[in-house]
Amino acid sequence: MFVKISFKNMKKLLLFALSGLACLSFSTAQNIIILEDDFDTTDGLGTGNNAGKTTTIEDPTGSGRGNIGSVNIGDPSGTSPWGELRAPWPGSIDLPSETVPGEDTFTMKVDLYIPSDTTFDTDPADNGAPDRFNMIVRWNGINQGAANKKWEWDSLEADTWHSLEFTGTINAKDNENEVTTSVIPILSFYDRSNNAEVGVAAYIDNFVLEVSVPPEPDDPNLVVDSTFSFGDLEQGQGPYTKALTLTNDGEDEILEVTELSLSGSNQESFSITADLPLSLDPGESVDLEVQFDPDGEIGLFEAVLEINSNDDDVQVNFIGKVGEANVIVLIEDNFDNIRGLGTGNNAGKLTIVPDPADSGRGNVGSVNIGDPSGTSPWGEVRAPWPGSLDIPAETVPGQETFDMQVDLYIPSDTTFNSADGPDRFNMIIRWNGINQGAKNQKWEWDTLEADKWHTLNMTGVLADADRDGNPLQTIIPILSFYDKTNDAEPGVAAYIDNFKIKVTTPDEDPNLAVSAFLDYGELTQGEGPFIRKMEITNSGSTKDLNISSASFLGPNKELFSFAEDTFPLKIAPNETVNLDLIFDPGVSLGLFEASVTLASDDETDSEVVINVNGSVLAPFKGEELVINGDFESGDLTAWRDNARFNYTSETVRSGEGAGEFNLSAGQQWGEARLAAPSPPALPDKPQEIEVTADMIGKAYEYSAWYYRPSEGGMAPDDTIRMILRWNGISQGSRAHAITKVGDIPVDTWFQVKAKGEIPELANDGEPVISMLPIWSFQDVGSNSLGGEVMYIDDVSLKISSPAGPDPLAITSFEIDNDNDEIRLSWNAVLGALYAVDRSTALGGENANEGFWEELDDSIIAEDEESTFIDEGAASLGEPRLFYRVRLISLPE
Repeated sequence: MFVKISFKNMKKLLLFALSGLACLSFSTAQNIIILEDDFDTTDGLGTGNNAGKTTTIEDPTGSGRGNIGSVNIGDPSGTSPWGELRAPWPGSIDLPSETVPGEDTFTMKVDLYIPSDTTFDTDPADNGAPDRFNMIVRWNGINQGAANKKWEWDSLEADTWHSLEFTGTINAKDNENEVTTSVIPILSFYDRSNNAEVGVAAYIDNFVLEVSVPPEPDDPNLVVDSTFSFGDLEQGQGPYTKALTLTNDGEDEILEVTELSLSGSNQESFSITADLPLSLDPGESVDLEVQFDPDGEIGLFEAVLEINSNDDDVQVNFIGKVGEANVIVLIEDNFDNIRGLGTGNNAGKLTIVPDPADSGRGNVGSVNIGDPSGTSPWGEVRAPWPGSLDIPAETVPGQETFDMQVDLYIPSDTTFNSADGPDRFNMIIRWNGINQGAKNQKWEWDTLEADKWHTLNMTGVLADADRDGNPLQTIIPILSFYDKTNDAEPGVAAYIDNFKIKVTTPDEDPNLAVSAFLDYGELTQGEGPFIRKMEITNSGSTKDLNISSASFLGPNKELFSFAEDTFPLKIAPNETVNLDLIFDPGVSLGLFEASVTLASDDETDSEVVINVNGSVLAPFKGEELVINGDFESGDLTAWRDNARFNYTSETVRSGEGAGEFNLSAGQQWGEARLAAPSPPALPDKPQEIEVTADMIGKAYEYSAWYYRPSEGGMAPDDTIRMILRWNGISQGSRAHAITKVGDIPVDTWFQVKAKGEIPELANDGEPVISMLPIWSFQDVGSNSLGGEVMYIDDVSLKISSPAGPDPLAITSFEIDNDNDEIRLSWNAVLGALYAVDRSTALGGENANEGFWEELDDSIIAEDEESTFIDEGAASLGEPRLFYRVRLISLPE
């Protein structure tokens, strides 16, 4: 049978940003229950630990559950703030032999009911935070490094049953670097103020802990990408054709594909051609031709292909994204499938809620400026930290335009008001992040009709420079809500939707697109030559771009160069090349600048100029605090070894080893830590570096090299950073070298640097006695599929060595004729031994002239300034006298 599935009437849908691609191999993992308790037929839990006491009672809520567990934490009151439920002593449960730690998962479930007369509370006196319920999983029974999920007491509605769940990946190793073979699951009740009275804190039921085990081999086994994308396309082109690959990954059985069917919002825009049935032998693959025809429209096009076979039926998501010609969208957010904004700045707090107008929008953003009231009159919504967006290389500041737009809905019960000013909504664009000179458009609150969606926009020409005269490289767009009287109460000020900023690009073919600046940053003397990638794109659509030559001008032009035979260079339409620009300052210090002129057949600009610069500093002199930062021990010696951080010898910058960090699915934050720092850690804090009294106030310098692989790496919107926690406290910690992954070039090593000074006091006012370094890897949006990697090598954290004495110099000289003496002073080192000599000349024809007479060679410095008195010198009758001070020895 021959089949062609084809639908031609296009339907329009909003744009969204894709992240992640999964290849489906349809073997289903199995779960094994290793502990459960329903207080009727199963009884896997004990009767309580610490202050926790659990008894089995008949369900008092009348929900037909039978028996349940009643949890009492206050008998007697004040026993302990912690009450727990575990398996009977010793509480540990062995993992099934089939389970693979580091790969397989756990799921912990329980039903929880908080009665309105609970003995726990949500606002304990002198505490300011509610009591809490936790689910905890300890690996091999060790407390440190346990998995934990928390629920504040006031987040759970009283007098109703809540089904709570905690899932994650089983750690490959425990906190002591031993392979995980058992777990201790804990239901933990935290009475924060330790004042719960005798009675019921909560009821529980239907506790289950299950773990996954690898699936049985699937044969035949259909393997196909779960998402099939045509990528970002430009309006007015197409239809497009692309191959979808089907593979039989089984070992013995033939795969028979019997039916293909399309469904979804835009099924009419996709078609697929295949001869059915398809028979694939084990290990065999076949390419099916998929066509996408947007029919001249813009938007996001989606459909679902269902594949029926003698394996499990599977679905593949088809996606095509078509944008306006000569327009680049920098950021957008529709609060459904496109997310670009953060959660709020200053007094602004942004949450996602259903459309209050029920206008078919799906989800929208809810903006709260008054929680708590009076915090600040300004509330903002921006892109996630640092909020800045790069100007694309194709866009020419001073010539191209921008369009910032958002839909705004003011409810009639808004917390803002139209009196006293009134309150205001603003759109702001800061050039290079500078507040002064920003582009701003305002809407007074009373000019916008309530209970109605308004589409607002601000347009203009991109500035060619910021207020300080620096050429434009980045912008910070801001949605600003101004509570003029700073009296808004908690609640909704407004709703927002369909936020977008787009910039135009030249309609040229060919077009040479390149950043106007290339900054090498701060470099270390003697470590060159230094290489940076210059990214050049031909943004034209049909013609090749031919770059004939590159020439250098400027004060340091001779220090910059491209490799030989780089030019002439041909770049195909819509293609990008990365050229190595070499900077070789030798051992010279200072700021070095030049400009590069690229000559090409660009349609309008035959010569494009790029400014380049680099600052070379003397090496930082200091003591290294990181042991095995170059990973040359051949393993993770001195580093915490767990499932997230591993040693590798395959991708290294220098030597034979490096570190490899991999993200965990669905977790926003991951981190690597030390296990044996220098100076030696505090006895009970092996991950912290001891800060001695003589280290306070001293400068430190951080450096590390990262490698972002083009395949299997972290997403461009993710971030990396190094954090120092003083005394291990999160509050007041210092983040260094925060870098967006998209700013790291792929398949090459990239250095980050930072500097700082060790403070005297930590955030709690206590003297700093330690610092905890954390190498943090952020999965923005928590949308990782798991396993995405980033490599790190040559990690260094140095503290400045004790400063040597200032150069020896005579600081004062005095002639006292009345007392017939001459006094001279010099800067000294306490306890050092000095000598003072005198001469009548510094040189002459006779041997007798210029002779140095030693006056004293036993002067021991008793202060940081020493003084010698030459008695009788004023009356010697010499026309001139010369003195010198010599350092004989420093104190031992």
